[in-house]
Amino acid sequence: RTLPHPALVLAPCGDLANTRVQWAGSSGSVPSWKAILASGHSVATGGQGKVIAGLEGELVPIRESTAAMGIKRMNSLIEYSQAFAVSQGIQLREVRYSGDYFGRLV
Repeated sequence: RTLPHPALVLAPCGDLANTRVQWAGSSGSVPSWKAILASGHSVATGGQGKVIAGLEGELVPIRESTAAMGIKRMNSLIEYSQAFAVSQGIQLREVRYSGDYFGRLV
């Protein structure tokens, strides 16, 4: 993956959180939206959603790690996240990366 990929994944999450879109009765934070979108993407692309009981009886979602995704999978998640945000009427902000491929400022 390239360095801009994480920013492109988090941008729709931030846009959803900032506009206070409600999901399951509450508005989510950026990390919450990242988990919701990554889980939805997994199911939409043929994976299965899994929830297990936690140590204290809470529900714990088990999902694919975004950090372990390759370029194709990450690009698919970015497209899925942007499409979901637009379907909710969210105006996506433009995301630009100010470094080169290796993170150096240009």
